[in-house]
Amino acid sequence: MKGTARLVIDEDRRVVIGATFTGPGIAELLHSATVATADEVTLDRLWHAVPSFPTSSEVWLRLLEAYGCDVTSANRLHAAAQHRERGSRA
Repeated sequence: MKGTARLVIDEDRRVVIGATFTGPGIAELLHSATVATADEVTLDRLWHAVPSFPTSSEVWLRLLEAYGCDVTSANRLHAAAQHRERGSRA
C-alpha cells in the first residue's frame, strides 16, 4: 500500500490523540484510529492489539515502532499491569 501514516501522541500520558492516513484503501485504518483516539488508548496497550496479517492494518505496528515502542518494553509493561491487576483482585 502506498501512502502516508502519522500518529499524534500526548507525550505525558502516552496516548494516541490523533492520526492521519493518506492513500488508497485507508478505510480499515480509520475505524481503528477513531477507537484508539476516542478511548485514549495508551501506546503500550495499542502495541498488544495485533493487526490481522497481512493487511494494511500492519501500519499500526510500524507507527509504534517508529515512535519507539518495542516488543520487549511493551511486554514488560503488560506483565507489570497484569501483576497489578491480579494483586487488586486478592
